[in-house]
Amino acid sequence: MLRLARLFAALLALECLGLAPAFAAVTPTPAMLQTAKLGLQNFVQGTDAPAAVKTIYTAGSNGSLIFSITAVNGDTVNSHAIYCYIFRSSVQYVFVTFNLPAGSGSAPGVPQVSALTPTIMPGMPLNADGNEFFYLQSGDTLQCTYTSALATGTNITLYSVGADF
Repeated sequence: MLRLARLFAALLALECLGLAPAFAAVTPTPAMLQTAKLGLQNFVQGTDAPAAVKTIYTAGSNGSLIFSITAVNGDTVNSHAIYCYIFRSSVQYVFVTFNLPAGSGSAPGVPQVSALTPTIMPGMPLNADGNEFFYLQSGDTLQCTYTSALATGTNITLYSVGADF
């Protein structure tokens, strides 16, 4: 008991001198999501060549929380490999790669593809509802591309749902 009293006395003395260690966050104000955003991007046959990289989401000035990356394939003939990257400080980091079956989200009975699922991205954190999510830091961009030619008159649409802090 005497040791505990001495510890509290030492901490009180440090506090009085303005030298107390910080045991909590820098500010008592919680970080709350401020602005909901839907990032959209289209890759169009004849306009966007395979391997062209496009920004799907740009992080806010205080960072962002991303809830989904979803892809729709208007090409009912060909499947496509989709690569998504986080671009930070002039460096492109591969974030996720997934297959987009022919007609995904545009043909009856073929659902769109969500990249934030345990089968495509195992080990991601889960929110209170059990859904995967990830953070982008201020200055980050989420970028995606596809690798094989689109059939004539078709496109791939990628979208990301997020919110900025």
